[in-house]
Amino acid sequence: MAASMLIVEDEEGVPREVAVAVQQIVPKIQRDLNCLADPDRQTRRKGLLRLKGVVLEGKSGKPSSAYPKEVLASLFTQHLQGPLLKLFADASENCRETSLQLVHTFVSLVLDETAAGQGSCFARLGAVAFPAVAKRIGVNQAEAEPTEEIRLLHIRLVTTLLMKPSVVTALENESVSHAVNQSIAKSLLDSFPDIKRECAASIRALVKTAPNVARAEGDVLLRNLVANLGHQHSKTRQLTLQGLGQLLVCYAEPPAAGATSAGAGAAPTDAAEAMEPADRTSLFNKLMDDVVIPGLHKCVVDHSAQVRHTIARMLSFLLRARPEKTSALEKFEPTLLTMLVTLSTDLTDEVTGVAEDCLAAVATHCLTNNNVAAVAGATGNETELTRYVGSMVPQMIPALISTTGHWTVTERCKALDTLAAVIKVCDGGVWDAATKMAFGGGGGAAAGKMEVDGEGEEEVGGGGAMGPFLPSVMDALCRVLQDDDAEVITAASHCAAALGASSQGPALLELVVPRIRGEGAGMDTPQNRTAGLLLLTAALGGEVGQGGGASYAMKRAVAEGEVVGASETVLAPAALRLSEALAEPGLMMMEDLTLTEALLDACTAMIKRAPAACSSLREFGSAGEEEFGAAAHTCSRLVRALVQIQGNAEVAPFNDAELSLAEDALAAVEEIGKAAGVADVSVVYSDHLDPIMDMLMALGEGEGEGDESMLSSSTPQLRAFDALMRRVSSSEVAGLSGPHLERLVPIIVRHAKQGRSGAMEAIATDAELQLSMLAILETLLSAPGNEQYWPSHTPVLLQEVLVGNMVWKAGRVASTVRKVAVACFYSLLHNGYADKPVLFAIAPHVLPILKTDLDDYDASTRQLVCISLKLMFEALPGAMSDQPVQELYPSLLKRLDDSSDEVRYAVCQTFKAFFLAAPPAAFRGTVIDYTLDQLLVHLDDQDPAIQGLLFEVIQNCIPIDAPRVAKKAAAVRSAHRSPKYVDELVRMANEHGGAAP
Repeated sequence: MAASMLIVEDEEGVPREVAVAVQQIVPKIQRDLNCLADPDRQTRRKGLLRLKGVVLEGKSGKPSSAYPKEVLASLFTQHLQGPLLKLFADASENCRETSLQLVHTFVSLVLDETAAGQGSCFARLGAVAFPAVAKRIGVNQAEAEPTEEIRLLHIRLVTTLLMKPSVVTALENESVSHAVNQSIAKSLLDSFPDIKRECAASIRALVKTAPNVARAEGDVLLRNLVANLGHQHSKTRQLTLQGLGQLLVCYAEPPAAGATSAGAGAAPTDAAEAMEPADRTSLFNKLMDDVVIPGLHKCVVDHSAQVRHTIARMLSFLLRARPEKTSALEKFEPTLLTMLVTLSTDLTDEVTGVAEDCLAAVATHCLTNNNVAAVAGATGNETELTRYVGSMVPQMIPALISTTGHWTVTERCKALDTLAAVIKVCDGGVWDAATKMAFGGGGGAAAGKMEVDGEGEEEVGGGGAMGPFLPSVMDALCRVLQDDDAEVITAASHCAAALGASSQGPALLELVVPRIRGEGAGMDTPQNRTAGLLLLTAALGGEVGQGGGASYAMKRAVAEGEVVGASETVLAPAALRLSEALAEPGLMMMEDLTLTEALLDACTAMIKRAPAACSSLREFGSAGEEEFGAAAHTCSRLVRALVQIQGNAEVAPFNDAELSLAEDALAAVEEIGKAAGVADVSVVYSDHLDPIMDMLMALGEGEGEGDESMLSSSTPQLRAFDALMRRVSSSEVAGLSGPHLERLVPIIVRHAKQGRSGAMEAIATDAELQLSMLAILETLLSAPGNEQYWPSHTPVLLQEVLVGNMVWKAGRVASTVRKVAVACFYSLLHNGYADKPVLFAIAPHVLPILKTDLDDYDASTRQLVCISLKLMFEALPGAMSDQPVQELYPSLLKRLDDSSDEVRYAVCQTFKAFFLAAPPAAFRGTVIDYTLDQLLVHLDDQDPAIQGLLFEVIQNCIPIDAPRVAKKAAAVRSAHRSPKYVDELVRMANEHGGAAP
């Protein structure tokens, strides 16, 4: 029994039982085998179909269960293989397809190189199948397969054969290996996507089975494979990346001894000489630079998350290839690492997660197996990833900085996001000695003194891996923060915020100061200063200009609790020096819209980031100058800059309604007030008025009286002065400006001074400056709660400023100056700031001027003059003599015919006080006679309000000459439309002084 079960092998190693079974099948299929060579295609097709029915199941297409696999395998190798391979080039498409399907089925499901007698089945098949396939899809264009589905079957057969280890024997033949490479290379360029995908699998199988064959013509394979990275189907790109990673690692190493050496497109030859190692390295580097790296860069920003996921794993594979697999990729390690870091900033959490995992794996591998240089200044407590990336920074940063100037928006954004990620990874908390000394190393008070005095300053530079590149990174950020695209600005802002939040933050804040101040050759321009302001804003986590808001990476950092921008701890020691730069005189004098917007953003960012260091009120500093002095100085300079913005907002181009610069600047000062605990923002302005005035007057031109220099018209400092005065004249909080009048009034007097005759003094400035100063004076006079301060300043204001500026002069500008001067005079009288002695002294000079101004061609001026005369008459009852009465009453009567009702109302009130401003005797005679005639005429006015006011005026005439009032009133009774007021006047006059004559 045991003996009968022994298998006896023939001379070829095929078991006898298998050989017997094959011989039993052959007669049954011999006719069909003969049909395969028949000239008639139908005969060939039918014979092939009958053979298929014998060896395969009808529906499933699997090997026939009627015969053991060993029998089918032997049948194929001995009788079917040759005829089927010949049909690969058959004229009938059906025959070509069916023959390929049969061969592929036998290779994948039937043949077994471990079975007895089948040890070389794949090698023998490959030796003839690879050239046969190459004739159809690899080399001969005249015989090329036209049907894409059949071309796909060809390349699938190649892949399946390459997955069999024993096929390597066939590939030792140079012509066979060349056929394989040519078949794959040609198919990579096929237009059918499925063929491109299958080629990626073929390359992976070739690299695994015969790496030297892949290296022999790897340059062609690489070029064609990389070309598929731009295919429209994401699945094709994904599979291409998988094959590309394997081929790159394989091709990077030189071929082993005896490897195939046929070049791309060359005919197989045994005389092919191996390429010199130096030439081969040069070729590989060129391929990487010109072909592979650009293709990978595109995949890093691929729109498909699956592709980005795949390239992250591929990059990790390449970076971990050294030193076990190859060292040829070492030159490109920084570039590959940069791309992997870029993927860690991806918008998709899945891609970000796998990229971060890959980075960690790469760092661990490289630190374990490679000789990684230590980072200067490292503490030894850094993570593996920080140490590894830090060692690559010298190669990564220059390339990233260069890419920030790329012509495409996508590349610029990608470079900036990657730079931000590198900064975060490299942040090992390393500060160098200069940074520590400059930012609190010697104590808060000492550091503050060093900043104020400007002594003992050292060059500050960050430590760690990023330290040497900080100036270059800062220059790049300054450039891209002024980009035309909002996406780039947002990415740059995120990068600057990451830099500010890192250990480089203190050094960055120190280095940005000279740029804001315009120090250095060619740096004192609005554009360069704006760049510094934008960088400061972004480094503090503020929103820059027209950026698109917070980036995805920035939002994710906030959600994860990371600090976005320099922290308050970092900013506080640098706040004083930064505020000095923000209020630098040259910066304040620049009238540039973009610069102003950047200045506002920088101030706002500082206040929000470190409110305690930017909001101390000066009065609180008296308890401890060491503790509060620096913060108070910082606050004064910030308010100075914000006041300048508010002043500029009133003129073009700053007064654009869409900009709202003044409102935003006021909101920033309000933030200071909230942090300082004050109820009204005007308190902040008032508290810092003196230091702000020191800074403003330091910008004046020439030498003035005392210790103040002269301001100029239409200049930024004058606009800032105007804005400051308006803020301290708040109607919400009384008495803010009063304590400062000792300093403010002399400034106004000097810039608006005129003699009583109206002639300008020698030191007086132009009319525009006068007008500005008078407007400021009127604002201050209208502020409530300052009654105790103004009386001491009234004489000089009247004598030196107001009287002379109220003198009539021709011209539109002179008219405006006159109107504002009269308004100031009215405010002074209305608020009671002028006592009787002052008015007595000034009346002889001012009354003639006001009389002339009653004929001014501006109605509002005439109205103000009337009201001012009324107030003067009320303040000086019975003080006028006959002459002033004789001169004034004709001019007052003329105003009853004024074209403006407001002037007529005002003059009626003036007349009521006028009749009480002198003794009754001063009015008797012609004055009262003519005046009553005019008053009674207007008593019949169509306006009831005028009638009522004139009725009250005439009542004041009764004590002067009652009989005359009764007589004249009775005489006009019949001429009036209504005798009501006339009858009442007659009655009142008769009761006061008897019947009329």
